[in-house]
Amino acid sequence: MDHNYLEETIKRKPEAIVKAFEMDPDRCAIYVEGHDDRLFFEYLFENQVRNDTIFFEIATVDIPEVKENGNRERLLNFASSIENHEIRIKCFVDADFTRILGEAMPPNVIFTDFRDLEAYLYERNYLNKFIKLGLKTNKITPESILNELSNAKEIAILRLCSKENEFKLPFQETNENFSRYYVYGKGVNIAKYKNALFQNCETRPKIADFNEALIESKKKCVSLADKDFIHGKDALNIIKEIAKALGYKKDNVELIFWMSFDRADINKYPALKEVENFIK
Repeated sequence: MDHNYLEETIKRKPEAIVKAFEMDPDRCAIYVEGHDDRLFFEYLFENQVRNDTIFFEIATVDIPEVKENGNRERLLNFASSIENHEIRIKCFVDADFTRILGEAMPPNVIFTDFRDLEAYLYERNYLNKFIKLGLKTNKITPESILNELSNAKEIAILRLCSKENEFKLPFQETNENFSRYYVYGKGVNIAKYKNALFQNCETRPKIADFNEALIESKKKCVSLADKDFIHGKDALNIIKEIAKALGYKKDNVELIFWMSFDRADINKYPALKEVENFIK
């Protein structure tokens, strides 16, 4: 499918895309956040997609850049700009904290079943495949990995608090040195992690204000399953550190982790099933 996709990589404005799809009403497309998402969908639906269906990255749309939330925000802006047109386009987007915060979204958006795309992989069967065929070890169980991933909950609450209150904490920069804050078997040193966030934060929120807001954010997450609010990047950082601690020396942990998903399981996930039904 790459050859079809590459033919369409010239950036096009939303109005040009709308016009093209109005002229060809049978044409169908799913727009996604990035390169990895597109390839994931092409793998999932390789044997089901129609000839007039293409998966696009939002990078192919000529739409203004945004200051925060990157491709996700640009994809949502694109969805909003075309929602009133009767064309066969859907945008598949990470749910992020949308359900927790009750945010209204355009009807042409399909959200991940969980917090993000990575969360589909937090299942025992997939983790077992990752351990045995990817890491090639018996030194850890799927249950142990799931327990370790739970350490990302405290970071997820910090992320939610930052988003709700526009504190703009620098998670991406801080996670570049993730091994400073997380040790396999010992968890995340959340106090040290939070201090690093504040030291690098340009908005400089008051500690008292932040701690008060954090209490409210925690309340929203009490009854949630891990996969509904922990961030995929935090989970992957933990998995990489686990692999390193187990003696896995290659730098392809993220790649082999993604290969653990089984496309035969699409029916288990309503959002993926919705995509399947849309492109048929």
